[in-house]
Amino acid sequence: TLPNTTAYVIQHRDGFRTTMFLTGISDFNYAGLRSDTNEIVSCQMYLPMPGTSATTADFFNPLARHIETLVLEDRAPYPVERTLLTSGMVIGGVESLHAGEVEFATPEMAVEYQGPRESNFRGADA
Repeated sequence: TLPNTTAYVIQHRDGFRTTMFLTGISDFNYAGLRSDTNEIVSCQMYLPMPGTSATTADFFNPLARHIETLVLEDRAPYPVERTLLTSGMVIGGVESLHAGEVEFATPEMAVEYQGPRESNFRGADA
């Protein structure tokens, strides 16, 4: 068992279901079962942890890089729908926890989003 673990079960409008576990592990992993093909899709998201001077991951340098892209190149590095969906799932999960772990509807998230084929990951050399 993992200490201090929280799970969110997410039912998508198209029948896709996911479960998100928040644990004390330092990487982010995702897996889902496609309802149309019964295929498992997954990904691992890497967020480097800082040295001994801090206890939280480095969220802000990647965010600053994307803001720079928006300003310098006059283009969003990814569609706004991505932010709406990721933030909306987190906010919905927290609202559900606060309301006593009940189902929480999110009609404002009735948008479509197709992720990019290329990765937004920048390795240690970038």
